[in-house]
Amino acid sequence: MYIPRHFAVEDQETLHQVIRANSFGTLITSTNEEPFATHLPFLLEGKELVGHMARANPHWKAFDGRTSLTIFQGPHERAARDRDDLERRVEQTLWHEIAHYFGMDEREVRNAERTRRFHRLWPHQAG
Repeated sequence: MYIPRHFAVEDQETLHQVIRANSFGTLITSTNEEPFATHLPFLLEGKELVGHMARANPHWKAFDGRTSLTIFQGPHERAARDRDDLERRVEQTLWHEIAHYFGMDEREVRNAERTRRFHRLWPHQAG
C-alpha cells in the first residue's frame, strides 16, 4: 500500500492507539486475483489483531498464509462541528483523493486546492 512519507507512522504505539480507538476495520485479501473486503470488529491483543467473522462469509477461506491488509479509519463525524462542516470535510477528502487518483502529486494537489477555493469551484467553501 502506498503511503506518502508525510502521512507514514512508524511508531507502533501510535498505530496501536489508532486501532484501539477505531477498532472497526476493513480487512482486505486477494482471492483468485480479485480483492475481497470485509468490515469487522477487531481487538488488539499484544501485537496481534484478533477478529471474528461468520462462517457464512466466504472471506475466511482466504486465511491460508496470504498477505492481508486491514485499514482502520477514524470517522469524520468526530471532528466535524456540525453537518455543514462534515459535508465540507467529506468534500475536501474526496477531492484530494480523486486528484491523487488522477496522478497529481501533493504539491500539485495543494496548488489546485488553493485555486479551487479562490474560484469557489465547489459549493461548500469556508468563507
